[in-house]
Amino acid sequence: MKVVIRRIILSIIGWIPKKYIRMCFGGAIANVLIDDSKLLQLTKDRFYGCYQAVNTHPMTYSKDDSNIVDSASILYQSFQRLDGEKVVLLAHWDPIGIVDDYVLYYAASFKEMGFTVFLCSAHNVKLTSQIKDTFDCVLWRKCDGYDFTSWKAAFDLLPTLYLASQITITNDSIFAPLHPLNDVYSEMRKGGSDFWGLSFSEERCVPHIQSYFVVFNENVVKSQFFKLFWDKIDTQADKQKVIAQNELFLTQWLTGCGFTAGAYVPHTFFNNPMILGPIYLYWKELIRDYNFPAVKRHIFLNQLWWIDTAGWREELQKTGYPANFIESYLHRREKPSD
Repeated sequence: MKVVIRRIILSIIGWIPKKYIRMCFGGAIANVLIDDSKLLQLTKDRFYGCYQAVNTHPMTYSKDDSNIVDSASILYQSFQRLDGEKVVLLAHWDPIGIVDDYVLYYAASFKEMGFTVFLCSAHNVKLTSQIKDTFDCVLWRKCDGYDFTSWKAAFDLLPTLYLASQITITNDSIFAPLHPLNDVYSEMRKGGSDFWGLSFSEERCVPHIQSYFVVFNENVVKSQFFKLFWDKIDTQADKQKVIAQNELFLTQWLTGCGFTAGAYVPHTFFNNPMILGPIYLYWKELIRDYNFPAVKRHIFLNQLWWIDTAGWREELQKTGYPANFIESYLHRREKPSD
């Protein structure tokens, strides 16, 4: 019922005449909002991200370089160099430094595919034998920032990353894999994109690949433009600015530099461009119809009233994913210490 109500509300918003959108918002933001009738529900916080992304062009990107080597350290490393390797940078954060079973399971799936897997944590992590068996490198970032700063720590501490044959950035905000990741990588190789993600979004006014899972092929990794992007990542603590300057800008920057972008799920799947958070709203359809390999963790925290989570255990059990990993995480979240 909540999902139906939300869809009705968004459909009503879609009938607002464009002239009123212009009167209310004006300028570049209004032009994006009314383009192809793609109206978005924007909160006050979202305006900042939208405005920044719309008015920033790759050729005018000129923040000072930010090196965070002094604010990060390598806790564990099992290799010398990364030349020609396929690497996964998994951003992690937990208030008490726990690496949950679902994170280990996710990382292990990459190891089975022959990837070199990093844990890029924003908290000190206890190096258990299981963690050492699962990860090839464990980093601890001590400075402010979000996932992009954690990934940047890996590039700053281990510059041979720029010699890798492929780099995947991902984080612990998803439960995965629900379906084999090998199938996803094989399918995306056919498309020939220079970089790609699991899903595409036009939220916050800017078309972009969502940063919880992005793959960069060798021609991108070894380009000066890729390095320049990571050189510019700073320790910004304002989440809305981070989204605008990093997640939204990444796709704009690389495509502006001549690289091609792709997404595992075609944009046409999200048949209502007004819907915010389609990977949340349509999580069941994505798993059933597209063999989508992941589901967002936030869906199960009962904080999104419009999301239908009824029967989620049965739904995930059909894929073979261990539902007890999710139950264990949710149980731990309920403890006062978390």
